[in-house]
Amino acid sequence: MRILHLRSEYLDNGPGTQPLKIGKEFLKRGHESYYAGAKGIMDKYIIADGLTFFDVPELSIKRRDPFSVIKAVKKVRKIIRD
Repeated sequence: MRILHLRSEYLDNGPGTQPLKIGKEFLKRGHESYYAGAKGIMDKYIIADGLTFFDVPELSIKRRDPFSVIKAVKKVRKIIRD
């Protein structure tokens, strides 16, 4: 199974770190985990653990405007399709 973890940013708090722990467990169970979000603190750890991180800066909390939302939807749709 392929799982896409989607967050605004992966920060070093519970909601930002839990997807990494979950993804490692999925990997042990034979599943693939992918991550998409704006760069944060945890993206370097995601990459260091050999997992795939897609940078979608438009998902950042600081970029919550209609144009960024449309761009983010298009990028996430492309990630899912690929």
